Amino acid sequence: MSNISAGRTLRRLREKANLTAPAVGNAIGKQGKTVNAWENGRGEPDITTLITLSSMYGVGNLLALIATDMYGDKAPIAPELAPDEESFLSKYRALDHYGKLTALRVVESENERVRITGARGNLSDPPPQRYIEIPVSKHPFYPGNGVRENELFESAELIRLPENELYTGAEFAVRVDGAGYEPRFSDGDILIIKRQPEIQIGEIGIFSVDGEVYLRGNGHGRLISINPGLDDITLTGKHKIRCIGKIIAKK
Repeated sequence: MSNISAGRTLRRLREKANLTAPAVGNAIGKQGKTVNAWENGRGEPDITTLITLSSMYGVGNLLALIATDMYGDKAPIAPELAPDEESFLSKYRALDHYGKLTALRVVESENERVRITGARGNLSDPPPQRYIEIPVSKHPFYPGNGVRENELFESAELIRLPENELYTGAEFAVRVDGAGYEPRFSDGDILIIKRQPEIQIGEIGIFSVDGEVYLRGNGHGRLISINPGLDDITLTGKHKIRCIGKIIAKK
């Protein structure tokens, strides 16, 4: 067995485990310079020490792993691999030279990410949930009440939403006050809004009418009141009307 090849594997596994040579040496009753010597091909640990290092580095059979690194498919003993590891190794060995170089770059990049962030997990684990933060107006909406557009986000607070398809395009939010928008919206609902200058007929958004912002539906030539007790707003030259955004979800 090549001491140099074995040493490279020992160093790779130690660094992957985020351990220093002195820390490893102290744990196994050796000096750090002895561990460095093994990693540089000057001598090698005995079988008992290899078993200890297997546990420290989180591999099932370190001796087999060293042999596989050195001899590939011709290794005299096979490493203990999980099914997903076997599948990955098989696919890796089927690559050409450039494919293997690319795969190794990806693996090294991911190793560095894990080293920096401390992330851990299995391939079967779901990806970590990502979040977005958007401002929510402190001025609530209720039927017949308009919020001054220039005051809409005064002292706004941030809310956190999971980054998923439901909230794609979310840019800000408003609150509903009271039951006046039932059954479509309830008291305390937070309406998630995507900014856009116009919405389709039948969609609901928020509109600025002469500087006051209202929650309304878009109709043919009118802004439809969500509360049946209020009149629609006819779209004529009488008012200065502008669409601010579309309601895409409620929380």
